[in-house]
Amino acid sequence: MSATWPKPDFLLYDKLMINAVDKGVDVIICINKCDDAQQEIISSIERDYGKCSYPICSVSAQTNQGIDDLKELIRGKICGLAGQSGVGKTSIINALMPDLDLQTGGSSAKTQRGKHTTRHVELLELTQGGCIVDTPGFSLLEMDEIEEDQLKKYYHEFMEYEQDCSFNGCVHINEPKCAVKTAVENGLLSSDRYERYIEIYKILQENRRKRYD
Repeated sequence: MSATWPKPDFLLYDKLMINAVDKGVDVIICINKCDDAQQEIISSIERDYGKCSYPICSVSAQTNQGIDDLKELIRGKICGLAGQSGVGKTSIINALMPDLDLQTGGSSAKTQRGKHTTRHVELLELTQGGCIVDTPGFSLLEMDEIEEDQLKKYYHEFMEYEQDCSFNGCVHINEPKCAVKTAVENGLLSSDRYERYIEIYKILQENRRKRYD
């Protein structure tokens, strides 16, 4: 995701993480364009996702800030970059592999939306071992294979608290004496991420209703 613009679509990123975990894919959260962002914005993103158990790497593809850290996180692995258009996925690959000099498009100053420069998917071999895939950016992601009552298991930060919920099978939405909701109210869990959890839960609930109508 970008720390500046295009403005991060956090609902999209939460869906991406859920789908990755569902498919057995490890997640790394990469915040790009940190050289051009206020530290407060970067810190806010890091706080929101800090309890998810996923590594967070703050980088700048322009200045190479954090690129060595990212190299270590993906060393020897097969990985793909996924996110909105214009966040700098191809620029990150160029920073990881300067000899490639892949074409980048950046973002449109008029619309502040990414330009779809990457139009194909290619597996690129990393010099430090492993491979990386550059993918076209996107803004929509459907979730058709997950049931709403299973959604909570993709939120690793809930696990610390849900054992104290009063009801077995608590989904942390409407149940009384829910320890996860209490943790959110007390600032121990991100309220923004929790609100998106509720939104995704309702989307999955509606998807199930449509399947059986």
